[in-house]
Amino acid sequence: MQFKNRRLMSILLIFAILIGIFPVGAKNVDAQSLEPKTVNGTTSFTYQGNQDTKKVNLAGNMNEWDPKNITLEKGDNNLFSKDLDLPAGKYEYKFIIDGEWMEGGNLEYVVEGIKIQSDDNIQLGDEITLKTINVSEDGSENEVDATYRLKEEYPGVKLENNKLSISADSDVKEITVISTFNNQKTEKTINVLSQMFEYTINYKRDDGKQMDWDMWVFGDGL
Repeated sequence: MQFKNRRLMSILLIFAILIGIFPVGAKNVDAQSLEPKTVNGTTSFTYQGNQDTKKVNLAGNMNEWDPKNITLEKGDNNLFSKDLDLPAGKYEYKFIIDGEWMEGGNLEYVVEGIKIQSDDNIQLGDEITLKTINVSEDGSENEVDATYRLKEEYPGVKLENNKLSISADSDVKEITVISTFNNQKTEKTINVLSQMFEYTINYKRDDGKQMDWDMWVFGDGL
């Protein structure tokens, strides 16, 4: 009887070890986010799903944290990916897997290079100043002494050093400026407006903490 009990215990022990090595229902691949990569100005975001992953979305400061408008494409071996043309800068992001935000803090990625910093719009008869910012590997930014040129000739548009101006009677709708620094090149398209509007937004807080700007205003044009 004692021998049979020892034999039964041995069988149960072997069975437990086998379950530990080959767990029931184990996934083929652990789901995980992979480090983005930037090649020739295109940044690839990748998420390694598993056999249960159906849909993966990307949200971050590149799309104002919209959880729906960037959907990764599913490839072989449950690998989801999306290529984006992002200007140089430091980006925070997260993946949304099958409608659920991934756990943990925001992920970070730096696109190195230069970018043009200026107003996005110029009014007819006005002038704006252009700046070129260099983004380093650690995400730090500093202004550099770049050279500028127009992508093409625009009637009524002048570019002198870093000053862009347009005449009041120009019929141009948009202007593309190219900046060059240390064999790096980037461009930016600036919209031309016939007039600009200024808005004053008033809000009331019943708690009397109107100077605490811990609120967001959402909507078209805001």
